[in-house]
Amino acid sequence: MVEIKKFFPILDENPDVVYLDSAASAQKPLVVLESMDKFYRQSYANIHRGLYKWSENATELYEEVRAKVALFLGAKKKEEIVFTRGTTDAINLLAGVYRDILKPGDVVMVCEGEHHSNLLPWKNACEKTGASIVYIPVSDDGEIDYEWIKENLSSNVKLVCVAGQSNVLGVKNNVKKITSLAHSVGAKVLVDGAQGI
Repeated sequence: MVEIKKFFPILDENPDVVYLDSAASAQKPLVVLESMDKFYRQSYANIHRGLYKWSENATELYEEVRAKVALFLGAKKKEEIVFTRGTTDAINLLAGVYRDILKPGDVVMVCEGEHHSNLLPWKNACEKTGASIVYIPVSDDGEIDYEWIKENLSSNVKLVCVAGQSNVLGVKNNVKKITSLAHSVGAKVLVDGAQGI
């Protein structure tokens, strides 16, 4: 652990500190801080909005990062990558879209072990639309009950929401299996991948 801390200036300068709030505010390693500093000093401008050197450079850097993230995540193309302020913000945006899509009789499945950021937006969306929220049970050791999902999927299920790796229970979920099951009835899948990344 001490070896890793040397890459993070704030942790390196405070060797007795154990930082446990990364889900809310992750500390930045020196290489990231240096890149941010360089960007703010040499390229800071709006992306996709200007016809001047700084804006064009900022846009190029942004698109390069989007391409790298797409490659890392296995996306088919970089345009599938949308940056938001964070995972919670992204889920809230998507839940806002689903408030216009869901209707009474529709079902949203959410793992009962989800973090509030992937639970409350769906609970609220269901309350506002008359859709139902159904909780996928987990075992005593935090494992999702895949058989329960299989038995309870129907054409009414529009969305299945799970964490790729739970920051609540510490379990890594079988996202491929969940996705395959959900897609078999035409349901979409939202994977909170923040912890897995």
